[in-house]
Order: sequence, then structure tokens, then C-alpha cells
Amino acid sequence: MLFLSAFFDPVTAGFFALADRVTRMPLVLISNSIAQVYLGEASEKVGAEKFQSLILVVCQSNLGVSPPASVPLIILLFFGPALFSLVFGNKWLLAGVFAQYLAPQLAVRFVVAPFIQTLLLMTAGVFSLYGKL
Repeated sequence: MLFLSAFFDPVTAGFFALADRVTRMPLVLISNSIAQVYLGEASEKVGAEKFQSLILVVCQSNLGVSPPASVPLIILLFFGPALFSLVFGNKWLLAGVFAQYLAPQLAVRFVVAPFIQTLLLMTAGVFSLYGKL
């Protein structure tokens, strides 16, 4: 946000902030819930050193979150400005345009989250091993 406000006027930065917050909030709520369930399953596999079944869990998780991530993406891509002007008023149309631009990044972030959790889980084990040495 500070970076944007350094290069753009406060009004444009405000439009972007609204678009970012409104589009990211549902993503965070849903992805945190999914991450807790996934992390429990994945940590069992890592603890038992069942890495092949861990790969299966990661793939199943990604296949499970991809369809739900595509629905908001499609809605924002096609109807972002109209939705923002309907909900927040015509003055906020530019925030809807920003939401259109943010939609693909948010969908990718949602789908990639299980991979990131897996990497964090795997590296935590490595750092724990170094700590015990």
C-alpha cells in the first residue's frame, strides 16, 4: 500500500485498497480453514516419512480447491466493476477494475497454498533436525 501511495494519488490507492481487501478477505477465511485440515493430514505423512502418500494428499488438495477458486475468479473477471458499483456505488467502479486485475493472482494464491504449506512443513523438519545436531 505504501508503495502504491508513493506513485499514485490517494484516491487511486484507496480504490486499490478496497479491491484488495474485499477480494482477499473471503480467500483468507476459506484458505485458513482448508489449510488447518490439510496441515493435519500432511504432518502425519511427513512424520511417518510417507512421502509418496504426501504427494497424493497435495494433489488431492489442489484438485479439491481448484473448482471453488475458479468460480469467484470468473465472476470477478467478467462482472468485477459492475459488482463493485452495485455494492459500493458508482464512484467505486475503478475498485472493481482493480478487482478484475487481482482475481487471477488471488486464484493462483488459493490453489498454490497447499504447496506452500507442504514446503513449510518439510523445511520445518529439516531445521528441527539441524537444531538437534
